[in-house]
Amino acid sequence: MRFDVIGDIHGEFDKLASLLGVLGYSESGGIRRHPERTAVFVGDLIDRGPHQLETVCLVRGMVEAGAARCILGNHEFNAIAWVTPDPDRPGHFLRDHHKPGNRAQHQAFLDVVEGTPRQKEITDWFRTLPLWLDLGGLRVVHACWHEESMVVLRPVLGPEQTLTDDAILLGSRQGHPVFEALEVVCKGPEVPLPEGRLLLGQGRQGPSRGSGSVVAGGFVDVSQGGDRSAGRHGNDSGCSVAGRVEGAPVLRSTGTVWALLVYGHAERDFTAVCVS
Repeated sequence: MRFDVIGDIHGEFDKLASLLGVLGYSESGGIRRHPERTAVFVGDLIDRGPHQLETVCLVRGMVEAGAARCILGNHEFNAIAWVTPDPDRPGHFLRDHHKPGNRAQHQAFLDVVEGTPRQKEITDWFRTLPLWLDLGGLRVVHACWHEESMVVLRPVLGPEQTLTDDAILLGSRQGHPVFEALEVVCKGPEVPLPEGRLLLGQGRQGPSRGSGSVVAGGFVDVSQGGDRSAGRHGNDSGCSVAGRVEGAPVLRSTGTVWALLVYGHAERDFTAVCVS
């Protein structure tokens, strides 16, 4: 089987639709399909961009028709926590509505769903998405395939690595091991840089996170024997705005859309792509 692994969309429906066309997906009955390949979305479908509902509907339709797979990103987790009441704080939610920055980050999605039945419908669907996929020769995670964190998470996940009530609650409790493990898997580990060094470009380093530290971007991991480092490539720093990803040859481009070859594997050929 062959896969097209597609990074963060963040509501950029038009760019995603264009990209799928470039990759050879055609629409039939409202569903985009490829005759030979399966799309794999790495999450972060929502927030920021201008077409939130259209993006979710496109990806959800493909997943439910068997034309795609999709995993959970940190923005989907945040959307779930936003609507989940905090059992220890009546009248509050697991993602604090009043904490500076929380609403602003989520505003584009809230503008079209807040207070409507669609909000629960969509966040309920987000709960069906696995945190990671192991497709046998191809492993996909939103930010970091980290075995130690996965060991912590597995006991509180469903059989398909989906969120349970316990995972959502504990994953929202800062300082709890489940929270820390979810941060690594969905956002990537923070690693210190040498004194006076800054990393520019891919990643989320910036003054708000403190100089001298950087969040390691996500990757698609193609296992090759016992060497898990083979085939890694960062694919999580906001692909809808990331532009051309360094370290991977461009297969084709059209306008602002880039398709990138990351790694070819004897058993699982795939193309990793981003919307720019």
